[in-house]
Amino acid sequence: MSRTYVPWIDVAKAFGITIVVLEHNGLLSDCCIQGIRVIDMPLFMFVSGFLFSPQATFKQHIAKAAKRLLIPYIVYSLLNLVLSSVLAYVSNVLTLTAFAGYLGSIFLGIGHSTTSLQPVWPPGWFLVALFFLHIVAYFIKDKRTILWSLFVAFLLCLLLRQVNFIVVLPVLSALMAYPFYSIGRLLKMNTHYLEKRQPIWLLALLLIVVVLMSHFNGNQKMVTFDFGRSVFVYYICSGMALFLVIQLCMKVAPPVFVRNISQGTLLILGLHWNMERYILVLLTKMIPDFEINNVIGLAIGLIIILASYPLILFSKKYCPIFLGK
Repeated sequence: MSRTYVPWIDVAKAFGITIVVLEHNGLLSDCCIQGIRVIDMPLFMFVSGFLFSPQATFKQHIAKAAKRLLIPYIVYSLLNLVLSSVLAYVSNVLTLTAFAGYLGSIFLGIGHSTTSLQPVWPPGWFLVALFFLHIVAYFIKDKRTILWSLFVAFLLCLLLRQVNFIVVLPVLSALMAYPFYSIGRLLKMNTHYLEKRQPIWLLALLLIVVVLMSHFNGNQKMVTFDFGRSVFVYYICSGMALFLVIQLCMKVAPPVFVRNISQGTLLILGLHWNMERYILVLLTKMIPDFEINNVIGLAIGLIIILASYPLILFSKKYCPIFLGK
């Protein structure tokens, strides 16, 4: 397939990383975070599937996937290990057991805390899960097989959710993401489905439905294989949210700033977690009666995006590894 420039992809990635940063800063209300989780990871998994391009041989394919995903995972994990350890040391909570938990979380690629493991870079699970998906996708190439595999993945999600099956590695997160990833691949093969623009009134109506459905379904979180109340409602709601966001992204011509943010999504993903923590520590030191609210959360998120911009430009020129290249 030809690698032509797709403008809405840049808009979608820039939007996606922005809401990820806002979700992770922990300063927004539960209602806002719940709404973000309907779309943030589904959007990135969809875009990853849309951009999927298999290599000629499996050896070349796995080497490329490792270069773009596993090597950045290791780099950012080690960087965040240092940042988290320094912060824990300053806060007098760094112990040998805690440090061992940090290392264990990096080795297993998990993004959530357990009884003995504490991730230093929780968003890192995304790269590990995406690596799994890229490897599986190499063997599933035609439309019919992709459709069947999507159906099987959905059934497995239903089954494993019922039996409360637990895997420490982000395999279940990859399984939960697979339908979105596969839909991205399918739409890349049938781009004419994306060409028809929908009227604003329909998108506004769809937004209302998504908000109501996400509120009904409750908390959902891909990193912990949590679908909320219903697997069916989760995929329907997130699917409609995907359609809505993609339609809106198609209406925007991305400026240079947005294109650069899109190219730097990996860098922002890799740095924002501890950037937020350091900013909060600084604010609480400077302002003893500092209060958390949605406005502060939004402001800190935007500051992180803006602060990352010069780092993206620097990495594009001198350190492309930080951008997964």
